[in-house]
Amino acid sequence: MMIDRRFSRRHLLKVAGAMSAAAIYDRRRFTLPQLTSAALTPHSWTFESEIPRAGNFQTPVVTSGSAFTSVEVAWLSNFPSGEGLFLEARVSPDGHSWTDWNHLHPDSHALEDESVRGFATPWLVRGTFVQVRASLEPHAGLRHLQVTVRDTESDDFRTLNVLDGDLVDALIIPRSAWGADERLRYPDQDIEKPPLWSPTIAPTEKVVVHHTDTSSDFDDPAALVRAIYYYHAVSLGWGDIGYNYLIDWDGNVYEGRFGGPGVIGGHALRFNRGSIGIAFLGNFMVSGPTPAAMAALNELIKLRAPHIDVTRASTFAFLEGVPNLCGHGDLMLTACPGDTLYRRLPDIRGALAGTGPIQFARPVQTESIEVLDFSVSPSIVESDGLVTVKIVVRNPSSTLLLTQGPDPGYTYQESKNYESAGFEKITDRYRWGVEFAGAGPVVNPYRWGLGSPLQPGEVRELVGHIQLDGYGERIATVAVLKEYVAYFVQREYPRQIQTIHPLTLPSTPSTEPGSMYFEETHHNVPQVFANYWESRGGLLRFGYPLTEAFQEQSEVDGNTYLTQYFERARFERHPEYAGTQYEVLLGLLGVERTMVRQTEVPFKPVSTAVTDPGGFHFPETGHTLHGNFLRFWEENGGLPIFGYPISEQFEEVSETDGKLHVVQYFERNRFEYHPDLPELPHGVLLGHLARETLLDRGWLPRPMFDVPAG
Repeated sequence: MMIDRRFSRRHLLKVAGAMSAAAIYDRRRFTLPQLTSAALTPHSWTFESEIPRAGNFQTPVVTSGSAFTSVEVAWLSNFPSGEGLFLEARVSPDGHSWTDWNHLHPDSHALEDESVRGFATPWLVRGTFVQVRASLEPHAGLRHLQVTVRDTESDDFRTLNVLDGDLVDALIIPRSAWGADERLRYPDQDIEKPPLWSPTIAPTEKVVVHHTDTSSDFDDPAALVRAIYYYHAVSLGWGDIGYNYLIDWDGNVYEGRFGGPGVIGGHALRFNRGSIGIAFLGNFMVSGPTPAAMAALNELIKLRAPHIDVTRASTFAFLEGVPNLCGHGDLMLTACPGDTLYRRLPDIRGALAGTGPIQFARPVQTESIEVLDFSVSPSIVESDGLVTVKIVVRNPSSTLLLTQGPDPGYTYQESKNYESAGFEKITDRYRWGVEFAGAGPVVNPYRWGLGSPLQPGEVRELVGHIQLDGYGERIATVAVLKEYVAYFVQREYPRQIQTIHPLTLPSTPSTEPGSMYFEETHHNVPQVFANYWESRGGLLRFGYPLTEAFQEQSEVDGNTYLTQYFERARFERHPEYAGTQYEVLLGLLGVERTMVRQTEVPFKPVSTAVTDPGGFHFPETGHTLHGNFLRFWEENGGLPIFGYPISEQFEEVSETDGKLHVVQYFERNRFEYHPDLPELPHGVLLGHLARETLLDRGWLPRPMFDVPAG
């Protein structure tokens, strides 16, 4: 019989028991990697300043200028797991016709114990243009979004047909055949350097089944394997693909981790040693794997783990009752390998054993530690203040839990961490840790021991202290871990801390003659400012005082003036005008807060032509004033109080109430239109520009609210 090597050849796989269906292997064309890696060169775009605190965010349309087949999205937020973050993407071949929005799944495989960056699993789709959108909860704290595309099936790859003789043990497509560029295993793809990950061999005790949580409808599975390889090796920095083997929907088996049979993979963190990880290409939360894929798994296990008794379970690491053939979710808190595939594991065990389905209960921890409570006090503290973190833990297991230093009560400087303080990790010892979301690359930098071994069943309260630096908001979370082994609690119990400036702290009433004291904000106003406040509009115009009066250098002229911040204005005393009506002037907050916005359309000067007959054009700034804003401006002080308009009217979301308003900026303030408040003169309120200035400085705690779309 003649075989035409130009076309794919079919290989019939015989299996036993319930898995006796034939699996047909369609030998497609696979790539040789030694030619070039140019096809895998990524194009990336980063978004930071455009991201809102909460609400909806959509990136601009971006293009790589050439076709791509893989879309990856990574982020930095308060929670690398993607909590409070819903991501979608769409692609287009021409910038006009688009796919539907595709949900991007946070990758639980990427969440290593000490990861500070979150990733979505690659989306395999063909396109030239891409756009991403996000829905953000206020607590998510998204501050960095990176979109990356790359081509995994370029013509740069020379192809060949894989025949029986090219397979490893007549079953496995080798790395060289599916296109593994071995340079990706080395730093900077330099094979003269030591590899990022060196193969280590260990006896196999468990078989762990995964799904890649990627699309199942891409018509080039080898390109999908290459995309996962690049994603694991380079994007995640693992130095290689995590799985030992991968299986596509046609039953093709791909060699994964470099090193051959028995090599330790990178698929289940502390459960890697002693296991092999086998991943089905696709997502199996709803649909199940194909018969060909199931048959291939059966044959692969018999080939690479023939000694595994799938009818038994045993202790593995610190888990008791781990089935010898298990799912990723049996070992870790993850939905992998998907609900549908996980429900098929009893059938797979039965097929291998020649019996009916073999069920096991979920594994239980042979040792553990629980957090019963976590608190931070005070939640608002003066800059450079000391906060106390308190945790209540319990040992629910029958094992004595050993610990290490530092002892509870130790005080960390915020700029230090456990390593720089001399308390490096000791393997197998328990500690608890605190981190501030997004603070830096060291995870849980403030770690304390338990004081002494924690007895089985014992409940213990532990405290630590952190000396804070500077101003601003922090989100503190707690972790409990066994060093170099496992996290039992990670980034839980988020608690907000705000360090504020001493001048915004509550004060006691002053005895200075003529001063006013406001119980509402607990601040004093000296006589010179109190007289101005009362005679120029008081509460409605300026709001309550937010600071004490203090000496501050002006950003406008560089001189130092007695200054005080109110909710809607900043008062400045100008001694050069003492005894005149100009002794107190309002700071140019509108100018200061919009200096970086001059390229935005509302801030660009407009023509002298005014469409509103009752409007007015100011040649000094090139902006118009009309309608309710003009009437309010004329009736409430005009130029001396508000200054000239420096923008047109437009819609903007307020930083202080999170709502969308029609606004207009002036040199000293911002007008906001509130049609829902008819009792206001012309429906106009002054914006809280002074408050926003103090919020941006970190002198005041930032309010929490949902920001609307738009």
